[in-house]
Amino acid sequence: MQNLLPASVVQKLLSADLSSHAVVVGFDAFIDQNVRIVGHRTGAEECTLMPTMAEFGKWATRSSGRSGGREYLVEEVAPGGCSLNLGDGLAGLGLPVDAFIGVGEPAHEVFAGLSGRFRSLQSLGMGPGRSFVLQFDDGKLILGNFEELVRVTPDFLRPRIAASDYAARCASADAIVFTCWSVYPHMTACWHYLMEEVLAGLTTRPQLFFDIADPCQRTDDDMRGLLAALKKWETIGPVTLSVNENEADLLAHAAGLEKAPAESTLESRTLHLHKVLGISRVVLHSVRAAASTGPEGSNEVPVLYCPNPVKTVGAGDRFNAGFLAGLLLGWPDSHCLALGNACSGFFVRTGCSATVSGLVPPC
Repeated sequence: MQNLLPASVVQKLLSADLSSHAVVVGFDAFIDQNVRIVGHRTGAEECTLMPTMAEFGKWATRSSGRSGGREYLVEEVAPGGCSLNLGDGLAGLGLPVDAFIGVGEPAHEVFAGLSGRFRSLQSLGMGPGRSFVLQFDDGKLILGNFEELVRVTPDFLRPRIAASDYAARCASADAIVFTCWSVYPHMTACWHYLMEEVLAGLTTRPQLFFDIADPCQRTDDDMRGLLAALKKWETIGPVTLSVNENEADLLAHAAGLEKAPAESTLESRTLHLHKVLGISRVVLHSVRAAASTGPEGSNEVPVLYCPNPVKTVGAGDRFNAGFLAGLLLGWPDSHCLALGNACSGFFVRTGCSATVSGLVPPC
């Protein structure tokens, strides 16, 4: 495998003690059905796959006003969700992770063995969402079912948080991660509950890391409420918001920013968002580069592109795991970005979360 990390970052990683940095993650878990669309079947056991979303879109458009049917192949039914994937990425690097994620009670069989990856795993009475993931060579389309997630409100969480050790785990954590705001209709209210009733008394200021997931079906008013809540989280700890390009565009629009020019760099776009959000750090990642703007200024680091990925679902979550690990080690953002890119690159090439030994080239 190609060396995914600069030599200077390799040396820092080898000397780091990641096991001393505990992280709490929550709350989403999903059962992912990952499929490929058949392009042409050439025999009982042979077929070609539809390679791109553009080709799929052309077929769907041609079917408009008529009907259409396609064969799909189930490549995998797998545990998923941003919190689960990000936590798995952190655990792979050696960080102790306390996961409060909705795997069900009892846990659905797809999550069997997952608890061994985390220091602790609790569902808080929450069940998993479900997703149908259409994978193509140039990306993926995710169709989600969020029926279980609609139940999660402050009134739902209050007795379950009180009966758990969530507050105690957060009190001793170096970072607290919140993901998938977009798929929880009541999550902004849940955040206010957590800020005001659960975490307001923290004597430390943990890193607070947010990945909201694609908010395309949420209204601008919803997103403005999200942005106001993110700013309020700064009273608990420094906030890092990590987004992809699509998410960045939607948030910028909700914040009243003009659309970034097509030729703008990722770095300039993080700077643009950072100015209006009023939080410590904005991170933006794509298939070609990753960038951040924070207390030390702005950075952009290129990505080593993978033309034939083994798996793409969860790659952004592994990027987030690498970036957060670097942040907890006190690294400059440029090195955090490099580690995030390496963890994502390792995942798309192998289908597994990166380990330190996997990221370090053999001598």
